[in-house]
Amino acid sequence: MTSSEVKALAIGLQACSPGLVEDLKTAGVVVLAAVDRREAQAILEAESTIQLVLTPTALPDGSWADVLRDVAKQRPAAQVVVVARLADSQLWLDVLDAGAYDLLVEPCGKEEALRIVQGAVMRNRLQDGARETEPERKHSERAAPTASNAAAAGSGGGSAG
Repeated sequence: MTSSEVKALAIGLQACSPGLVEDLKTAGVVVLAAVDRREAQAILEAESTIQLVLTPTALPDGSWADVLRDVAKQRPAAQVVVVARLADSQLWLDVLDAGAYDLLVEPCGKEEALRIVQGAVMRNRLQDGARETEPERKHSERAAPTASNAAAAGSGGGSAG
């Protein structure tokens, strides 16, 4: 990964997961840091190219579920990875059911963290590409003549002559 490829927002992880943040930076990920949800919202508003958001399960001013809702509103294609020290299958199911990309349980190896990040970035690019082509597709559907609307247009008015 290179820095031009991936931009991530790490919320509240500098204090609880500095190793993870450092591993991402070493791999070429541009990591923007926020200490809490409020600061994360401001960064999401200002930075249109964030592809990935990493958040712990609990923040001073919210939870991972709050962050997920914020990201869905502000950067819908960005993928959210929830980071936890302790997790069980119920948390994992809750995280996935709510729409997050994955749950990363620490401590984990650098390779595991980068695998999850790469998968999340690939999903972001697919969803971002789909969003960009959707308006074009709708516009071309409206603009392209069909047999029925071409016939209606040809028979609808007066004749020249």
